[in-house]
Amino acid sequence: MAAFGRSTGAPGRVAIFFGFAHELEPQRWFDRVTWRWIDAGIVVAHGAADWYAARGFGPREKLHVLWKGIDDFLAAAARVHAAVPRARFFVVGGGRDAAAVAAAAAKLDGAVTLLGPRDDVPALLGAFDVVVQSSRRDAMAQTTLEAMAAARAVVSTRPIGADEAIEDGRSGLLADVGDVDGIVDRVRALGTDAPRRRALGDAARADRGTSRADARSLRGGPRPDRCPLSVRPARARASRRSARAGSRGPLARSRG
Repeated sequence: MAAFGRSTGAPGRVAIFFGFAHELEPQRWFDRVTWRWIDAGIVVAHGAADWYAARGFGPREKLHVLWKGIDDFLAAAARVHAAVPRARFFVVGGGRDAAAVAAAAAKLDGAVTLLGPRDDVPALLGAFDVVVQSSRRDAMAQTTLEAMAAARAVVSTRPIGADEAIEDGRSGLLADVGDVDGIVDRVRALGTDAPRRRALGDAARADRGTSRADARSLRGGPRPDRCPLSVRPARARASRRSARAGSRGPLARSRG
């Protein structure tokens, strides 16, 4: 497509979005030629940009990083923690941006715990008061549905499909993509309102508890009050793939 656009003299710039690493391979001549024709590549992590640049798809400045919302989650966590010092936040997952996420989380004075890739996500969901999906582009994030089936109160941005899964105000709370203020307001409100968290979670389970084959493992999970507020960005499903395959899945979760 890039070559066709150039050959017809089409105006503007041509960019390609990479959802995963390994979408271009240096041994494929077509990939090498295509890369010369496009103006920019968009990736979801700094590590992915480094991976491509090291394999001949550079220069590094040609690759632009668009995090999938984990930076919005961390910004919201910092503000919630400043207002509610006992609040604790957990990031489940890994990927090529793990070092950057760890560096950003380290600035939050221990408020954020990075749990890494996990295979016990259903059990973890039962221990969280709120699940945050801060993604900027995930379509119908699967982890959101898992959290709803586990009767968790979900705060989600509005990428494509989120408003089809969540009825705002009844089975979860929605905020605009990139709206850190909105995420902060909704998480703070739920952090001090256990009855509302339970009502949202119960409605979410009623809507989504039977929407997945593995929902049985999520029903009846524990509902402990670990602390006034414990939340996580919805990146769990990607983390399980990352743990098995040794490569980045698509975050948010809130990653993004």
